[in-house]
Amino acid sequence: MSKLAKNTLNTDKLTVLADKGYYAANEFAECLKNNINVLVSKITNEKSAPDKNYSKTNFVYDKEKNCYMCPQGKALLYKERKAGSKTPGTRYSNPKECKICPVKEKCTTNKYRCIFDRPFQRYADEVDKNTKANMELYKKRQQIVEHTFGSIKRNLGYTHFITVGKEKVLTESYLHFLAYNMKRAIKVIGVRDLLA
Repeated sequence: MSKLAKNTLNTDKLTVLADKGYYAANEFAECLKNNINVLVSKITNEKSAPDKNYSKTNFVYDKEKNCYMCPQGKALLYKERKAGSKTPGTRYSNPKECKICPVKEKCTTNKYRCIFDRPFQRYADEVDKNTKANMELYKKRQQIVEHTFGSIKRNLGYTHFITVGKEKVLTESYLHFLAYNMKRAIKVIGVRDLLA
């Protein structure tokens, strides 16, 4: 969609703001290759660190050494994936250092800490960095866009579609938006001005 928007606007650069449901590193790679700056909040679902100060975001990736530096300053080294592994990606760990680490219980409940990078991880890292640097812009997006959908779902009670099929669902969604727009117009302009 971002590439289509960029072509339609006939521009060399584009900044795209998206909901965290669109957080996908492979899509970020495609966008960044096409000179599209993506701002999207990261999905935080990591459960491996008992203390949030030792979550993956606190481990710094060292590109030159191809390792992660833990908050204690120790390197988690690249480990070759086993042949036939079902989950693609790269694993980093250092069992020797984890064994003698004084804060191991804050970092992991396993024998040692393992950081797992999925394919396109570096692109996700770049998007995370850009999003943090542009939080004011991202918050504006939340205030403008989320309000509408939140109002339609919560205030008007449209939490699911009644109809089935693309055309019928599309028509139903248009009716939801029409009802929302009418209510907003009445509230903002007033009934007399609307009928005049």
